[in-house]
Amino acid sequence: MEQEVLEIVETEVKASQEYPMVALRGLVVFPQMNLNFDVNRKISIQAVEEAMNGEQLLFLAKQIYASTEEPQMADMEEIGVLARVRQITRLPNQN
Repeated sequence: MEQEVLEIVETEVKASQEYPMVALRGLVVFPQMNLNFDVNRKISIQAVEEAMNGEQLLFLAKQIYASTEEPQMADMEEIGVLARVRQITRLPNQN
């Protein structure tokens, strides 16, 4: 399994645009924070890669229950943060 470490900061929201999203488990992000965290789920890694291929913008939202392995939109909090990915570090698999 691949892991990535991200550093994020808040940026301006473009309401008419769609952004790749990462569901956060047990972590809440606020505007103006700089934060490093691991990305493990395949769908989240794909969202980060999509962001890096574009404007480096990523929507982060907390999932309601951390135990949900494959969260759907109904499993997410309604409010999140638009973040700019500053750095990605790919870590070796730790199986």
